[in-house]
Amino acid sequence: MNDPQLLAQCIMLGGTLLFLKALAQERTPWAGLAVMVIAGFFKHNIIMLPASVLLWLLLRGEKKMFAKCLLVAASFIAAGFMLCYWSYGHDFIFNFFPSRRILLSKGPLALFDLSCVLLPATVAFSILWKKRGDQGALLILIMLFIGTIVTFLQRIGSGVSINSQFDFNIALAAAVGLAFHFLSDSSLSWKKISQETLQLSFLLVLVLPFLCAPELDQIPHLFSRSFYQDAKRRENIVLQEVQRIHDIPGDVFCENSICYLAGKPFVVDFFNINERMKTGTISPYTVTDRIKNHLLTKVICNPDITWPSPQANFLDKLKAPFRHSTTFEECCSQSR
Repeated sequence: MNDPQLLAQCIMLGGTLLFLKALAQERTPWAGLAVMVIAGFFKHNIIMLPASVLLWLLLRGEKKMFAKCLLVAASFIAAGFMLCYWSYGHDFIFNFFPSRRILLSKGPLALFDLSCVLLPATVAFSILWKKRGDQGALLILIMLFIGTIVTFLQRIGSGVSINSQFDFNIALAAAVGLAFHFLSDSSLSWKKISQETLQLSFLLVLVLPFLCAPELDQIPHLFSRSFYQDAKRRENIVLQEVQRIHDIPGDVFCENSICYLAGKPFVVDFFNINERMKTGTISPYTVTDRIKNHLLTKVICNPDITWPSPQANFLDKLKAPFRHSTTFEECCSQSR
């Protein structure tokens, strides 16, 4: 998935590593906490790792270190908010706390999204549960628990896709790695099956879900000349659209990526405006009135700047009844 949240996850993982190394050396993890807080300002909803390590401290009985880390983290967060407010003013607060609809009917979507990793997750969890006395296994079990909760709570938010699963996938990746390592432990041997056979069987459990992944039908594109020709054609269209948007005076309301490449200021957040309209926190005419008064130019870009939607697979058909449209255009037409 092409999502800027992945950058924040990378920073958060680095902060977590610094945090754990400091604890191993019996030092207060100042640097790790600072990096983790910085990651939160890149993307504010990645809470699985910091929540997990703090809960892990409590379960280890390190209450003083837990309180100290909580105080330090809160201080860093407060400093970050003050710095952002000083830099961006009220716009930062307005965009950081957007209105968001919670749609409980989307609950089954979380189950559909997790179905492809359910088998390896169950096997890894079972192995780690048997070794829960190990501090590493305990930490990753906590990560799986919190990651599952975070995935569900975020997935039922309006407009949220499978990017809600990033935290859980990180926890699962760690769980799979440690579970594979534990399979070399003789205490986990089952009857006369060797450790090598157990590890090989676990690898097969990991591979099988990928064979059912709906994205596999995209692999032939790698060997298709027409695919690369089409990619070049679309790239040229993007460059043309960027130049066209760049030449329009004043603020522009169009595809975000094109506006960005054209050097236009980011004045309309499609999703943010849409949600605020649907929750009634702003007038439905907030944007349309600016367009009518020639303060904002709405530009419809060439549809070939993006790839066409892939054909629906059986999972998409199952998910269809739970989907909710959140397009800005639909919201405006309903508001009128």
